Order: sequence, then C-alpha cells, then structure tokens
Amino acid sequence: MAPGLRADLPVAGELLPNPDFSAPGKDPAWPDGWGSRPVDSGKQWQMDSGLHHVHLALAAPGGPEMLYREINLKPGETTGVVLTVRTRVSNGNSGDAQGLLVFLDKAGRLLSSGAEPLLFPAGKSWTDSSEKIRVPADAAHLTVLAGLPGTVAGAVDISLLSCVPLDPDAAALLPSPPPRQVSSLLSNGDFESGDASGKWPLDWSAPEPGMSWETEDGKRFVRLISQHPGETLMLNRTVPLPPGLQGLELAVRWRANGVEHGEHEWFDTRTIVHFLDRDGNTLPTEGGSPDLVFTHKPAPTGWIEHAQFLAVPEGAAQLQLRPGFFRAAAGTLDLASISVIPLDPQQASLLKTAGAAYGAWKGDQNAEMERKMDGKIAAQLAATGNLMPNGDFVAATAHPTWPDGWGNGPSDTVSWGNDNGKRFIRLTADDPAKVQMLYKMVVLPLGLKAVDISFRYRTAGVVQGERAPGDARVALHFFNGTRFGHLESGKELVPMPEPLILSPQTTGWTEVHARLPVPEGATKLQWMPGLWYVKAGTLDLADLDISPVAETALKPLPSNP
Repeated sequence: MAPGLRADLPVAGELLPNPDFSAPGKDPAWPDGWGSRPVDSGKQWQMDSGLHHVHLALAAPGGPEMLYREINLKPGETTGVVLTVRTRVSNGNSGDAQGLLVFLDKAGRLLSSGAEPLLFPAGKSWTDSSEKIRVPADAAHLTVLAGLPGTVAGAVDISLLSCVPLDPDAAALLPSPPPRQVSSLLSNGDFESGDASGKWPLDWSAPEPGMSWETEDGKRFVRLISQHPGETLMLNRTVPLPPGLQGLELAVRWRANGVEHGEHEWFDTRTIVHFLDRDGNTLPTEGGSPDLVFTHKPAPTGWIEHAQFLAVPEGAAQLQLRPGFFRAAAGTLDLASISVIPLDPQQASLLKTAGAAYGAWKGDQNAEMERKMDGKIAAQLAATGNLMPNGDFVAATAHPTWPDGWGNGPSDTVSWGNDNGKRFIRLTADDPAKVQMLYKMVVLPLGLKAVDISFRYRTAGVVQGERAPGDARVALHFFNGTRFGHLESGKELVPMPEPLILSPQTTGWTEVHARLPVPEGATKLQWMPGLWYVKAGTLDLADLDISPVAETALKPLPSNP
C-alpha cells in the first residue's frame, strides 16, 4: 500500500477479479482478469511507487478508453453494492474520468444505471472515490466501467477498481432506482388485439402461407412455419420514431423448434432491423448488424425473452422490423411479444458508452485470439504444408469410425472408405431435392495473395437433376471476419471464385489443381464439394490440399474438371 492511502478499502465478497491489478495474467504485460493485452497504446499496465495501475489516455475526443467488466448477479440476492475507485487524473479536469454501473435484467433490458456517474477528481495524487448503489430487484447482469468516456481528451491512472456487495440493511436505506420505461412505440406488440376479420392481429402485415394467429394459456401469439428451404418468411412493421431520439431498446419474446439453417448458418431466424429516413431510405448504423438473432439450431427452446440496445442514427424517422425466417431451411418460430422502448438521452449515452467500451474490450480479446491463430496456422503449415486440417481423412482420434473434423459421422449418404490404403469420403445422392456435400471453413494466414488447391475425386453414375445446378461440383467462397469461434461469421467477399465442375463419370481417380487469387481482407475459405440436387450417383473425395502462395505476381495454374 502506497503511503497516505486508505487501508480500510472493501475486500470481503469482492465481485471483480484482481481489483488492485497486482496479479499478472497469462500475458505478463497485462493484469489477470482484465481481458487481453490491449492492441492500442491508450491502455498500459504500469508500476509506480510499488503500486500497480492501469494507465488510460485519449489524445483527442472520441474513445471511450475505459476498463470494462461484466458480472452476473442472482436476482434479489445482491441488493446493493459499493463501488470504490482509486484514481490519479494528472491530465484533465475533475469529471473528465468517470465510473459507471449498468444493471440489466436476464433478457438484457436496461433496469438502471444505479446512480449518477462517479466523477473522479483531478490531481496528481492518488484519490479514492466511493459510492453506494441500490441494485434493482430484477438485476441479473452488472457492467462496471471506469475511465474516460471519450467526450474530452485526457489521461487517468486507476490502481483500484472494487465492487463489493453491500449489507442488505444498509442497501435498504438507499434510494430505490427509478422505474424503467415500459411504454412501447409499437402498437399491439403482444398480438392480443385482432383486426376487423378477427383472424389476424391488428396493425401487423397481412398473413402469408405458413403464418397463423394462435392462443396458448389465454395468450395470443403468431406462429410462422417455414414452407420451403431458403424461403424468407417474415412479418413486417414500420414504426414512426419521435424526433431527437438517440437510442431505443428492442425486446422480443420468442420460441423455436426444428429450425435448420440454410446454405449458411446466418440463414436463420431473426428480426431484421432497418432505420429509415423520412423517404424510406435505409440508413447506415454504427458497429455490426442491428438484427436481433434468434436461433439456427433445431432443438426446441421454450419461451425466451431477448432485448438489445439500438443506437438511432442521425436522420432516422422510422424503424422497420421484420421478424421471422431469413432464408432458413426449415422450422417453426413463435412470436409472443415485441416492444420498442425509447430511451432518454442519458440512458442512450450510457448504453452507447458501454457498448463502445465492450467493443474495445472484445477487440482486445479478438486480437489475442488472432495472435494465437497465427501461431496455430504456422505450426500446421510447418508440419503438413496444408491449410486443410485432416485433408487426407486419416486421423480418427475422436471416433474410430469417422475422420476428425468432418462432421458427425457416417450415414446412409456419407461413408468413409479405404482404397489400397488411401482413405476417402463417399457422398451418395438419394434425393434430387437435397444437396449431399462436405463442408469446411478453412482459416487463412493474414495477407495471403493466393492459394493452390488440389484434390482427387472419382464419380460414378451422376445423373443431372432438374433443379439448378444439378451436378457434381466444388463451391468456393471467401469470407472476412474472425478466424476463431463462430467461423461462419463475417461477410462473403466478391468476386466469388467460379465453382469447380466435376465430371459425372470418371474412370478411376482424377486429380484437380487450381490456383485462386485471395480477395483483399479474406480470412477464411469456405470449401463445399458435393452432389448438388442430382438424381443419382456417387462422389468420392481424397487428399484435399490448400496451400498458400506467397508470390504477388501470379501465373494461373491449369485447372482440370
């Protein structure tokens, strides 16, 4: 403890890990429990007079530059907290640096910010700031923020960020949080009121095949049943927005069963969200997609409530909502309620700051994962020279009857074979309405200019189908986005490579070689060889290889079908 600092700071029941930043993490350049080492120079872990601290700096307004931490709470168990922050604001004014708390319920609805921001005093000496906050009864998540919100340039050092539960008797003496806004801008969001026909909810777009208005336990809801693979089946509402609105909360109560995603995992169930100007033109939004995603998986969910914050772009006069199936293959989706809650400027600013701080925190995590992926790719190339994991289908450590990394195992249409000691996978067509294919999202080294692709295949009795493309082929797509976790995230890049068309009948094994230029920003290659809506036939695949090409001046290699 540095001289002159309080020694009676709260420690019992601490909710935040490593609150004094003294313990190093796996990365010795950043404290344990506070995410990954930042990629920007605005955050640094330092030591001063025996005191570990995090240094945050903003050279110009923008930011925010804040420490960020999420805590899960058991509703009703923690009734109050004490937030204590030790700071030194040597470059800036009092109040430039702040501590913020955000309470959300289980669904993600904003309950309260707990209190006004905790303002840190300016000065070259360490100062302790503390505040007691009443926790809303339904709070399930607490976000703790401390640092520079981004409104002005400055710098702050933080050597303690502590949040501990408050004694229930003491918490009961604190002012109750203000009630949350519950008045929705969306009329008949609970689907209870019917239109003149009495067969469909009032104010909602006309029903299409696959839509019905149902009742369960005295409550009304809309049911959508996917009619055709790849179909977009959605309700449609446009909500007028009041002038000057900065933020809103979109909440949906839904359940799903038997959902199967379409060609990509993001062909799923969701609410598509668009902000429109007065003339109906779509406005761009900050950050990622504002869509509220439900599920792409077949397991029944039961009723789920899900809410998310939306920053309203400048010039927005309308909000367009389209809940339902977005090009999914199959499933049932029930919608019980949809609400659009306007937020006051303080709430909107708070959630925007929290969202930006989360984005920066998540970016640091992603950067660390990307660094690890670089090492993993380099090791794989050093060992095999092949970016395609287990492309020879030999390794079978997880299950002796199926090669590692190639799906869930054999079936009536997919089998694992052996031809004179060489392993291969066979696809068999059994329905002209279906695609039988292998699927792999292959991660790429960053900055790659081209890849060489090679594989062996043989076909027998492939009969062209009536539905396009109706043949044997390898579909290839490049994507950007992260190279870890949900690999299907990201955007498909153009121009798309031409598919490799395979012969319907070969005499033995045929080798294919192709060189593909890699679009700028590509991080993944989607590889999908298969039988696409054919009436009959088999396709065998072996020795799949994708190798990086370092040269910037490329000569196309011959590609043979």
